[in-house]
Amino acid sequence: MEITGLKELNKRLTKLPERIEKNIMSAAVRAGANEIKKAAVANLGGKKSDIVVKKSRAPKGTTKYKIGINAKKFYLYFKEFGTKPHVIKSKKGLLTDGSVVYGKVIDHPGQSAKPFLRPAFDENAHRAIDAMKKKIAQRLEKEAAK
Repeated sequence: MEITGLKELNKRLTKLPERIEKNIMSAAVRAGANEIKKAAVANLGGKKSDIVVKKSRAPKGTTKYKIGINAKKFYLYFKEFGTKPHVIKSKKGLLTDGSVVYGKVIDHPGQSAKPFLRPAFDENAHRAIDAMKKKIAQRLEKEAAK
């Protein structure tokens, strides 16, 4: 994938005060990340709250957002990456789901991976870049109008 126009963009951004440049880039990267989030939610067939976009630390002059699984929905990691066969042992009596008693030990067969997050990125990177370009253009126009 090739992104063009970065030299021209850099020239325009360096003319802006550092704070405004940082805000524009942060908004642009977040807009791109939100495109990936939308695709991941669609692949998952879940709720918007299942996938989160969080700003994270980055070297000076860069902006970084992480797209991931909501910590409260930890079990979605198992869907994304799968699990190996494993043994589940009861610490207190029999294992049950409320209607069926399984015993004290279960040989779980594992779960095959059904990725939804990585394919969202792979298939929608171009949409994320387009969203970033659009957001940068909007914010530059807004700043120029001031």
